[in-house]
Amino acid sequence: MMGRVLGSCVMALLLMGAAQVPGTCGSNRVEGGLVPEHFQFKVLVPLTAPSGPDGWQAACVRVRLTNDNTGLNVVCQFEIGMLLRSHEMEISTALAQRVSAEQANLAAYAALSKALLPGMACERFKAILKGSMPKAIVGARVKADCDPALVPVEVLTMVTP
Repeated sequence: MMGRVLGSCVMALLLMGAAQVPGTCGSNRVEGGLVPEHFQFKVLVPLTAPSGPDGWQAACVRVRLTNDNTGLNVVCQFEIGMLLRSHEMEISTALAQRVSAEQANLAAYAALSKALLPGMACERFKAILKGSMPKAIVGARVKADCDPALVPVEVLTMVTP
């Protein structure tokens, strides 16, 4: 049993269409990552006021985590949403995508470095991302369930020994 749990400790994200960006996190090697294009933001609430915080955009991503040692896998789905305009600035799609990818990768590296089963890694990933996104962009939110108006972007990931 210990070997199975430890097998999930060394994980690599191998993403379709993503350049591999090797990195280490703790004692485990994590390769690949989410790219900005995985975050297809859609305007859910358009801008209505001439100034100030307004509007809302969100993206839904569905990532499959697989432990290659055990064959266990889980689909880890989440939504990232944020204002179209904050007190400070307009939040363009490109900015929303870039910051979301950066924060998701940091959260993935932190979560996947632990000896967790895929389901627990997914929950840890979402918890870390929930804490980091509002610090990166004020008012940003992370949800486990995606708005029905959003089409999830499917991302293949693989956990390897």
